Amino acid sequence: MTGSGAASAIALAILGAGGHARVVMDAAERAGFPLLGLVDRDRALHGTRIGGFPVLGDDDEIDRLGPAAVILANGIGVRPTRSD
Repeated sequence: MTGSGAASAIALAILGAGGHARVVMDAAERAGFPLLGLVDRDRALHGTRIGGFPVLGDDDEIDRLGPAAVILANGIGVRPTRSD
């Protein structure tokens, strides 16, 4: 899917701001999707930039943006679990 047509009229927001989110961000940029930014529950990241794009806030930011303004992309990977 390319960034032309209807997909380019709506910006992409990536859920999560960790390593997998960076991979998704890179793929979205290469595909030509306009990237609005990232959302993450970690308040320490809010207002910072990752890969040149802002961490907009937490999941509540998605509600503020509204479904007509944004396409969501899952950038949340699996965390390893400890077995001790």
